[in-house]
Amino acid sequence: MSKKRFKKGLALLLSALVVFSVCSAAAVSVGAVESTAVSSGETLVFGDYNYTVLDNGTVEITKYNGSAAEIIIPSEIEGKSVTSIGYGAFSDCAGLTIYGYTGSAAEKYANDNDIKFVAIEHIIVPGDVTGDGEVNLKDAITIQKAALSMTELSGQALINADANGDSIVNLLDSILAQKLALGMTA
Repeated sequence: MSKKRFKKGLALLLSALVVFSVCSAAAVSVGAVESTAVSSGETLVFGDYNYTVLDNGTVEITKYNGSAAEIIIPSEIEGKSVTSIGYGAFSDCAGLTIYGYTGSAAEKYANDNDIKFVAIEHIIVPGDVTGDGEVNLKDAITIQKAALSMTELSGQALINADANGDSIVNLLDSILAQKLALGMTA
C-alpha cells in the first residue's frame, strides 16, 4: 500500500472518529455563532463573546459567557479589529487568566482590572499542542479531547490548539490538525 493511500485511509478513519465523537457527545460547541446583522450598537455573538460593532468599524467585546479560567481574547472578530472591552465584560470570571497580544485591548483590560495577563509572544505553530515544533496525530487527538472536554489545555498548548485562528478550540481545529499532520493542507 502506498504512503499516500495509507494517509488518505487514515484521514478517513480519523474523520469518522470525529463524526462519531460529535454524535456521542452530549453538547459540543462547534464554533462561533454566525451573526447576520453588523450595524453599530447591536449585540452580536461570536463563540462565548457578546460584542458590538462600533461606529468606526471596530469591535468592542461586551460580555464573556464562558466558564474557562484561561481564555484567549481574539484580536479580530469576523474580520474586524477588537479595540476595546466593555466595563464588566469578564466580571463573572473568578481567577481568570487572559492571553492576548502586547498592546492589545486584552492587555489593557487585564491591567485596568487586575486580571492576570499572559502575552502571546512565542512562535505559534497552529495545531502543535505538544510543543515539539510539528503537527502530528497526537496533537490532533489532544485537540479533539479538549474540544470534547475530555482534557484541559492551558498556556501555549491552548494557544496552539486554535489551529484555524478563530479564538475557539473546537472539533474544526482537530480536523485541521489532522489534515496538517497528514500533509493534506498547506
